Amino acid sequence: MDLRNEAAKRIADLFGDGGHGVLAEGQLGDSWVLALAAVPEQRFLLPTQSLHPVGERLLSRVRDYWAASQELRKAVAATRGLVRVRTVRLGASHPDTLIELGALGALADRAGRNEDAGRMLSQAFQGLRETLGGRDMRVAIVAGNLALHFMRNGEPEQAEQLLILAHRIRRDLAPKTTGVVAAQLADLYLRSDRAEQAVPLLVEAHTLTRDRFGPLHARTVPKARVLAAVLTQLTRYGQAEPVLRDLHQHAQATGTEEQKAEASFDLGMALRRIERYEEAYRLLEQAVASTKRAGDPHPALPERLTAWSRITLERRRPDEAEGLLKEALEAEVRLHGEGSVEVAVRYAELGKFVADRGRFAEAMGWLDPAASLLKGKLGPEHPITVLAAENLVELLVLQAREVFARGGRAEAKELLGHAEQWGKLLDKKHPLNRQLTDAQRQR
Repeated sequence: MDLRNEAAKRIADLFGDGGHGVLAEGQLGDSWVLALAAVPEQRFLLPTQSLHPVGERLLSRVRDYWAASQELRKAVAATRGLVRVRTVRLGASHPDTLIELGALGALADRAGRNEDAGRMLSQAFQGLRETLGGRDMRVAIVAGNLALHFMRNGEPEQAEQLLILAHRIRRDLAPKTTGVVAAQLADLYLRSDRAEQAVPLLVEAHTLTRDRFGPLHARTVPKARVLAAVLTQLTRYGQAEPVLRDLHQHAQATGTEEQKAEASFDLGMALRRIERYEEAYRLLEQAVASTKRAGDPHPALPERLTAWSRITLERRRPDEAEGLLKEALEAEVRLHGEGSVEVAVRYAELGKFVADRGRFAEAMGWLDPAASLLKGKLGPEHPITVLAAENLVELLVLQAREVFARGGRAEAKELLGHAEQWGKLLDKKHPLNRQLTDAQRQR
């Protein structure tokens, strides 16, 4: 008898009715031979010894295959059958019955049967805690599944305690299996703005996956992206650099033009922060060039051009930096249109840049329309509008003083009056309002 037919007989023999109730519930066909026809043969090879009957072990492996293949109706029916068989053989409160009840709850949760899932998972978890305590992998498994149920239902506090328990058990008993739970607990912390707490767990999940599958594996890369993003957000650039380097290598090997550009840009910015300037500048220049090739224009181009402009200015190349800012503005106009917030922000950046070079009249041509556009689009209290107003008031006061020193009292008065209007957007105690008052007295 071949493996498939032998498995079909073993499974059918578990049930008084030959398993026809399970077959009907799962819409599996008229026989277990038909039900198992599409299941890979290796699923019928039992790798380890067990106290459970061969038929139960085979049904469990087949159920796991159906669950992984998203065939939830089949998986639920098989699991319900396992629960019945073990209840008869071992009793409803036996840990091996409860672990299958927990599996049934997890599958019900995936199938959207929320109330049934919560009831079965809670019953399995409480039963296992009572019989096994807090140091058993079966408790960890069900705790993790119950935590996911709570997270899906918007109950993060209950999920957190269960994930902490599951992580502790796995860490103590099977430390190489903590990766999934660590990632889930980290995600919960990130959702509640606890990035610092998330970092050790993200590192753990990434390290375990990287060690097992390698740095460029499909399972490793998503974890690397999350870890790198959080470390960068927390300005922990030294810690982020090796992770970003893996992502850069992956993008160069398999990525699109934009993915290569993004990876080069992110790694370049981190290297700059840790003062590895030569490599940083090379990567950033490559990233900007790749971004230009990736779109017409690519949505990320203005931001990357602006960042590269600031770095170019740090390298004492002001003319080149100004050209990059104007290129960023052109890209924003093409992407979003002349009257957009994005274009107004670039106006403000250009105005500040030109003002810092002492070209006040030219700067007014950028800052005045920038502030007006932002006020109209975002409102007078928006932080971006207020920042543009600050830059404009500062410029107007500087201009007024310069004009007054040349004897242009009337023009200085007009400039200060304009500044006074924009000063109303600032806090009354803002230093610029005091400077404005002082300038008006000197007039």
